[in-house]
Amino acid sequence: MSKFTYTIRKDGRVAKKVTINGHQKYICAKDERELKKKYEELQMLKYNGITNLSDIKMKDFSQKWYDLNSASKEYNTKQNYKNAIDNHIIPSLGNKKVRDIKLYDIKDLMLKMENTPSSAHKTLSILKMILNDAVDNDIILKNPALNVKAPASVKKE
Repeated sequence: MSKFTYTIRKDGRVAKKVTINGHQKYICAKDERELKKKYEELQMLKYNGITNLSDIKMKDFSQKWYDLNSASKEYNTKQNYKNAIDNHIIPSLGNKKVRDIKLYDIKDLMLKMENTPSSAHKTLSILKMILNDAVDNDIILKNPALNVKAPASVKKE
């Protein structure tokens, strides 16, 4: 197995040159561990035939995110991820390109889930993690879910 090589930039970040569809691209990260994770994600996407990340749909990206991030998680955490992705995120946002998802799309999803505030909170949390990965992979510039709040639970008297 070859050694994972990278360069250290002047600003202290680490970078690695990769080739996608014959084009050279640099991926950057704060440290070697994060860079290696980004590189492995890119290799997995390339292996699965997804080479143009800017056109990836939310259903594909969230499935890839689940595959990459659920391996070391507990059974219940995996089930929470799977439930939120399959029952809420994909039906509402799955056919949109990740780069086309806007704040109002996420607010609309939360509005649809206002009768189940616990599920809405979990779904929003998972959606924020997925979109943070999209930011890290340079698919989007900022996470549109950052300032969205889940519906508050109504206290029974």
